[in-house]
Amino acid sequence: MVSAGLPGRRARLLPRLDEAPQTVLWGPRGYGKTTLVETWLAEQPDSTVIRVEVPDPGTATEQYWSDLTERMSADTGVLVLDRPDRLCDATTWERLHTIRAAHRGLRVLVSIRESTLLESVPISDPNLTIVPAGELEFTEAEVADLLAHRAVSSPQRTARDLWRTTGGHPALVAIAESVIRVFGSDLDFERERAYLAVRVQIDRYVEGMLLEDPGIGDMARTIAVLRRPSPDALALLGVDDAAGTLSGLEHAGLLRRMPAAPDTYWTWPTALRRSVLRIVERDAVAPSRSASATLARWFADRGEPVEALRHATDGQDWDLLLAILTTEWPTIVTTGLGVLVRALHALPESEAQANPAVQYARLLVAGAGLTAGTPGHVRGPLPDISVTETADRDSAELALLTGTLRLCVQRWNGDYDAAVRDRDTLVTLANRMNESGGLDRRWLSAVWMHLGLASQLRVGDRRTVELLTHAVDCGIADPGNFAARQAAGHLALHHAVLGEPERTAHWLGQESRFGERAGWIRALVERPAIIARALQQLDRLDVPPAEAALDELDELDDEADEADELQAFVVYVRSQLDLIQGRSEVGLGRVDRSRHRLRRRLGPTAAAGPLLTAALMDLHTATGQAARVLECARLADGPMHPMMRLAAARAAMCAGDHTAATALCTPLTGHRVSETRVRLEAQLIMATLAHEQGRDHDARIAWNRATAMSLDSGLVRPLLTVPPTIREALTAGGAAIPFSDRLAGWGDGPFPRPAPPVTLTEREAAVLDGLTRGGSVAQIAESLFVSPNTVKSQLNSLYRKLGVHSREGAVLEAARRGLGSASPVRRSSGRTP
Repeated sequence: MVSAGLPGRRARLLPRLDEAPQTVLWGPRGYGKTTLVETWLAEQPDSTVIRVEVPDPGTATEQYWSDLTERMSADTGVLVLDRPDRLCDATTWERLHTIRAAHRGLRVLVSIRESTLLESVPISDPNLTIVPAGELEFTEAEVADLLAHRAVSSPQRTARDLWRTTGGHPALVAIAESVIRVFGSDLDFERERAYLAVRVQIDRYVEGMLLEDPGIGDMARTIAVLRRPSPDALALLGVDDAAGTLSGLEHAGLLRRMPAAPDTYWTWPTALRRSVLRIVERDAVAPSRSASATLARWFADRGEPVEALRHATDGQDWDLLLAILTTEWPTIVTTGLGVLVRALHALPESEAQANPAVQYARLLVAGAGLTAGTPGHVRGPLPDISVTETADRDSAELALLTGTLRLCVQRWNGDYDAAVRDRDTLVTLANRMNESGGLDRRWLSAVWMHLGLASQLRVGDRRTVELLTHAVDCGIADPGNFAARQAAGHLALHHAVLGEPERTAHWLGQESRFGERAGWIRALVERPAIIARALQQLDRLDVPPAEAALDELDELDDEADEADELQAFVVYVRSQLDLIQGRSEVGLGRVDRSRHRLRRRLGPTAAAGPLLTAALMDLHTATGQAARVLECARLADGPMHPMMRLAAARAAMCAGDHTAATALCTPLTGHRVSETRVRLEAQLIMATLAHEQGRDHDARIAWNRATAMSLDSGLVRPLLTVPPTIREALTAGGAAIPFSDRLAGWGDGPFPRPAPPVTLTEREAAVLDGLTRGGSVAQIAESLFVSPNTVKSQLNSLYRKLGVHSREGAVLEAARRGLGSASPVRRSSGRTP
C-alpha cells in the first residue's frame, strides 16, 4: 500500500491561522492538520512553542490541564494542543480562555477530530477561528500546484482528474500523487491505467487503515448506502446503538458530523464513501431488499427524492420508483443524474411499458451513452402517444412531461422537424400550467428551455427567442434554476451566431446572475454561454479572450464529441478563428472531420448545417479555390441559406466574376434577412465590387451602410474581409475607419484580394471556349470560319486581359474567374467543395 504521507502545500490556509488568537482545526483522520500546524510554526521561528501531544485514553482531565499549566511560562508565545477532544471535557474552551487571559499575546492552535467538543465552542467569539474539514481539503488549484512542484506531466489535466477522484481529501491526494509520479513521462500514454492504480491504492488505504477494526469495518459497509447517515436512518437498518456507531465511525475518520444542522446527521467524505462502496461491491455484500425499500419510503416521506430513488432501485420497489420518476424528475435530473440512469437501467421492461414518459427517458439516456456503450442514435421505435389524449385522459402535467421527453429524444436523433411537431400543443399546456400555478417553476423552466432548444437547433425556426425567454423569465428570481441559466446561455449563442454582440452581451449578463452548478450538469448548463462568449469576443477581434473561452470548453469537457448537441457550433467558432489567423488548411481539416463525425446533427433541417457548410466554403476561398467554390454553388439545386449564399458571393468576387457576385449578394442586403452578420458582410461585398468597378459613388453608399451597421451592432470582424487599401479608399473625405485600432495588425485579411473584372468580346469568348475544349489554333480558326492569324490576335488580347502567357494559363485563369462556357449561377443550397 502506498504511504499516505501528507503534503503541506495549502498556502491559502496559513493566513487563517493568523486571523485570531485561538484557532481550531477540525477534521477527520488523514486531513493533514498536524502538517499544516508544522508548516505554520516554521514561519514563527522566534516564538516559544509548547506542544501538548494527544492524551492517552486513560489520562485524567484535571491532570492533563494541571501539567499544561505548569509548563506555561511568561515567554510562551504559541500553545499547540493535539486532540484534546479525547478528554471529553466540556469545559475545554473555558479553560483555554483562562489560560489566554493569564498570558497576554498567547496564540493557541487546537486540532480535533470529533465534533462533540464543538457543541460547546463559542462560535461568535471574535478571538476564535474555526477551520472545518471542508477548508482543509485540497482545492483543484492546490492539487495542480502540488503536481507541478513534483514535475508531473500535464499537471492541470491530471489535477482535475485526481481532484475528482480524491475529493481533495489530503491523505488521498498524497496517495494519488505518489502513484502518479511512478508513471513519470509515460503518464500521458498510460493515463487510464494510472487512474485505476490510484483507485486501487485508495481502496487499500481505506481498508487497511480506516476499516481495520472489524466492528468499524462492518458498520461502514452496512451504512455506506446512506450518503447522510443519521441515528433514525441507522435505526431503520436495524443498528442498535446508532449514536455510538456514528461516533465510532467519526472517530475512525470515516464520517464528519454536521453540528450546525437542525437535525443531527453525519456526512461521508465523498471519495471515502466511493471507496467503501467499491469494497462492498468487490466483496458482494449488499443490503437486503427489504431494508432498501424501507429506506426508500422513509426518504420519500422526508422529501428527499434522489435518496428515495436510489434506495427504491436497490429494493426493487418499482411502484415507488415510477411514482418518484413521474413527480420528481426535475429535481432528480438536476441533482442525481447517475441515480436516475441507474434506476432506468434497473427497471424491468414490463414495468416501463405502461409509462410512455419512462420509456422516452430510457431511450434518451441510452442514446446519450449514459448506460452502457457509446453515445449515439436513439434506436428502436418510439412509443406512439398523443399529447392531447394524455392530457385529457390523465393530466396536463403528465402530458407535458411525456411530450417534452419525446421532443428531447427526437431532438437527440437530429429529427428537428419531428421534435417541433407537438410544440404548439406543449406550449398551450405549459401556458395553462403557468397560469394555474400548478407546476414548479424549475419544472416549467426546463420545459420552456427544451422547447426553445429544439427550435434553436432547427434551421430557420422563428420561435427560438420567444420560448427561451419564457424559460429565463420563469426562473429569473431563482439563482439555482439551472434550466433558466442554460436558456439564457442559448439566447446568447443565438444572437452571437446572428452577429449581434450587444444582445449577446445582454444575455450573457443574465446568464451570469444564476448560481454555479457542480457535477455532470455544469458542462451542460455552461456550454452555450461559453460558446457565445468565444464568438462574441472573436467578432470584436479580441482574440485572447476568445481563445481562453475555447480553452475553457476543453477543460469543461475533454470528451465533447458527437454526443454534444452544440459541438457543431464549437467547430464553427474554431474554424472562424483558424480563418482570421491564416490557418485555413487547419480549419478545412477540422471542419471536414467534424462534418463526418457530426453528420447526425447536420441533417437537412439542422441549423448548424449551413454554418459549417458556409465556413467550409470560406476556408476554400481563403486557400485560393474560389472558382471551385463558385462552380459547386452553380451545380447545386434548391434554395440557398443566407450564410451559404454570402460565402458563394465572396467566392465569386474573389474569382473575378463580379456579375455573379452581385446577383448572389443583392438579396442579402435587405431587412428580410434576419442575420445582421449576413447583411453587414453583403454590404461590404457590394462596396468592394463597386470600388473595383470604378463606381465610387455606389461604393461609398454601400460602405457607409456597412460601417453604420458595424458601429450599431459592435461587429468588427467582418471589416477584415475588405483589404486595408480598399477600406482606406472607401472612407470618404479622410474620415476615420471604424474600429481602426482593432483592425490594425491584421494585414490584408483572410481572403485573396478580389480579382478585377474581365470583360471578353464575343470573339474572345469563342476563342476561349475553343481553348477550353482543347482545340489547336487551326481547329479553332476552322470552327469560327476565320484565319489562324485572327485567332492568334484574339489569343494575345485574351492573354493580356487575363494576365497570363500561355494557353494552359488562360484556361486555368478563366476557370478561376468563372469565364468561358460555365453556366450562370443559380440559387442553390450548395454542393460544397
